Amino acid sequence: MFNAIVCIKAVIKGGTDAHVNRSEHVTELNPFDRQAIHLALALTSQYGGSVTALSIGPASCDFVLYEAVALGCDQGVLICDERIRGSDTIATSRVLAAGIQQLPKADLIFMGTQTSDSDASQVGPQTAVMLDLPLVTRVQSIAPERDTLRLERIADGFREVYNVAPPAVLTIHPSAAEPPCPSLLGLEMAYQSAPIAHWSLDKIGLDEHRVGDSGSPTRVQSISEISTDRECKFLDGTVAEQTETLLKNYIHQGTLR
Repeated sequence: MFNAIVCIKAVIKGGTDAHVNRSEHVTELNPFDRQAIHLALALTSQYGGSVTALSIGPASCDFVLYEAVALGCDQGVLICDERIRGSDTIATSRVLAAGIQQLPKADLIFMGTQTSDSDASQVGPQTAVMLDLPLVTRVQSIAPERDTLRLERIADGFREVYNVAPPAVLTIHPSAAEPPCPSLLGLEMAYQSAPIAHWSLDKIGLDEHRVGDSGSPTRVQSISEISTDRECKFLDGTVAEQTETLLKNYIHQGTLR
């Protein structure tokens, strides 16, 4: 039997505004979290246990937790406190770690590898450090073996295999699964029968000076899309002629001197 916690996030659609008011109209469930939910549910479905979805954000973002419940999670908890606003990845990890410690002890803590609105890939590792738990990132598959878990991960074109004794924190590779979308009936049942718990900083025992702007050593000044103008050119002639033309182009551009 495995009890799991899945940390999920309501991300900004498009991911280009660092200071937008997060509501269900401009946010969505982080697509990289879907694989984490799916693997957690697959594990508990096969071996028994429960899955709790945990998130941070304003009350308007509890829809991602209802979506997690519609997919099969047993309950959802939203850490919702205006004082958290402006938290960087370290402060966010601090909040998640404090929230996890208030939940029943979990064997595994699942997270997406990254978020689509920042791509930092920092919260999973930082949360593991704050909880003093082993961490394996970019996990592709999970297989229980007696008292340990056999984990396969993919990184830099290599497949690595680890044996880890729970409890542990896992970030899940985007290609680990093709998770389904929740059904309309599942969403309706989730909203009708599964109220989402809202926790404050006081509930998780975290000082307000350790979160938000005051608890964040980094600041996001701006987020913007970068566009590049590139033109594809084909070179004619023999290999020697193409090489000469290419060298002239590099010299003209200042790439070679």
